[in-house]
Amino acid sequence: MNKPKVIVLCGSTKFVQIMAVVGWLLERDEGAIVMGLHLMPWWYPDCPQDHLAEHEGVKDKLDELHMRKIDLADEIYIVNKDHYIGNSTTREIEYAQSKDLTTRWYTDDSIGTKVDEMLSGVMRSDDECQHKIFIDIFNYISEEVNSTATQKGWWLGMDNDAEKIALMHSELSEALEALRHDNPPDDNVPGFKGVETELADTIIRIMDYSFEKNHRVAEALVAKMLFNKTREYKHGGKKF
Repeated sequence: MNKPKVIVLCGSTKFVQIMAVVGWLLERDEGAIVMGLHLMPWWYPDCPQDHLAEHEGVKDKLDELHMRKIDLADEIYIVNKDHYIGNSTTREIEYAQSKDLTTRWYTDDSIGTKVDEMLSGVMRSDDECQHKIFIDIFNYISEEVNSTATQKGWWLGMDNDAEKIALMHSELSEALEALRHDNPPDDNVPGFKGVETELADTIIRIMDYSFEKNHRVAEALVAKMLFNKTREYKHGGKKF
């Protein structure tokens, strides 16, 4: 195997997800060694959507480190989605060109075309993307809730559908009772009012039950919410 070329990705951190795909395609299809920005997972503490280095106060240090990556590169790949190039990327381009490195542009490259095709095939409205994120998180937490309930014995010999639904009712009744007593602080969860925790208990029971019974509650919630937007004012004249 010939020595692989080294490619450094350059571009705005707002394109970090695109960079991750570009980097994968360059390694998969061209056998290159790719260096660039890091795509952080959602569970990374206090992680912003972009500009992580600024957020953590290390932008200057990492800008300099990126220049040292360019020192190791055979070429740079500019992820200039929609022809956007920021100040930091401009400096990186100028530095790379001073070293006579090959420069490739996302907007004029077959890899960029492939990624744009992927994006056009799955691109949804912001609302649709947020709905998908909500469904994924709801189902993820539902599994965790169900696992806890199972470990605590709440599904051992207690598989009565009517009883489970009645217990959801009971949590709402406890929320009402909290309101009747001026919504005092919760006894078990510091920092929250009684209504907050009882409504949370209602949702927890719904999550637990829906996961155990394979009910697609998150998907149904989104579908019903969208349907409600099409309904008449007060749903055609209902009193409440």
